[in-house]
Amino acid sequence: MTTIEAPKSLAQTGYEGYAVHTCNEAPDGGVIPNWVDAPQIHGSWNAGVMAILRAAIPAHLLPPETLERHASDAQVADSQAEHRQFWEGIIRNPDGSLNEDQVHAELADYGHLIREVPKVYDAITGGMLSKPNYFAHAVIGVYEDQRNRDIDDAVLEVLADLYRDLEDEDVRELIMLAAQPHGDLLAEVQHQVHIAQLVAAHVSSAP
Repeated sequence: MTTIEAPKSLAQTGYEGYAVHTCNEAPDGGVIPNWVDAPQIHGSWNAGVMAILRAAIPAHLLPPETLERHASDAQVADSQAEHRQFWEGIIRNPDGSLNEDQVHAELADYGHLIREVPKVYDAITGGMLSKPNYFAHAVIGVYEDQRNRDIDDAVLEVLADLYRDLEDEDVRELIMLAAQPHGDLLAEVQHQVHIAQLVAAHVSSAP
């Protein structure tokens, strides 16, 4: 049976990136331990990641950490009652006893979701979100923001090419107007010129 590793958390990814950047050397000169060997730091790194996410992502796109922090006692009670009512008909036998086979089947499905959903979230949000308990609107929101940025970048790149190739000032003014909803056209033009200069310098210096 093939063992499928769970995706790394953002905290682990950040910690391992820090370790690579410092060549595994701790501030006190010691060796930075592997993530799995240092469970005492996981909470701190997770807290750091959450602080970064709160700064980078609108609050309404972040998931609640626990139900109790975002609901009244009455809402929690209603939610728990709703869950019990839903599951009673699935995991109970007609005589009221627990159907263990059905419980195992449901847990198997749940385990599959826990393994696979984070991979999808991680892929479509560019690594920003991966926990399976994010609300759908949070994942979709991050994905759409990233997609819109990609579209803006692609449009700017095409318009910058046109701007550089066409010297008519009236045409350039129209291109500038077309580019306004997508970002800073002149910055993109300067970026392209800089890249072209770097490539030309590299070619000219090649043996």
